[in-house]
Amino acid sequence: KNERIVFISGTPEYGKTFTAVKLLWEWYKLGYIPIWKRGSTKSEREEVRISLVKSTENLCPNTICYFEDPFGKNRFEDLGEGLKREILSIIRNIKSSNNTYFVAQPPFRT
Repeated sequence: KNERIVFISGTPEYGKTFTAVKLLWEWYKLGYIPIWKRGSTKSEREEVRISLVKSTENLCPNTICYFEDPFGKNRFEDLGEGLKREILSIIRNIKSSNNTYFVAQPPFRT
């Protein structure tokens, strides 16, 4: 809660998405607006990465954002120059935002 950023990682099929959705639900009950950027397919993950880069422009108070698999589904994918260049800035902006929370799933590495 204090850091406002959560990365959920673990073995495939062990409940990472369930945990993220549960967090969205719990914060929704507290009056926050949940935003879920789905990343099931490769094209959706590309859109999630673009959305993540642009997220600092659109940070709204009282929101919790879940970016599903922005770094890849089962292994790391090419993030594109925008996300590589902006990731630290994105994290800083989220941490300094007013009542905005961020949840993401990095891929499990074997």
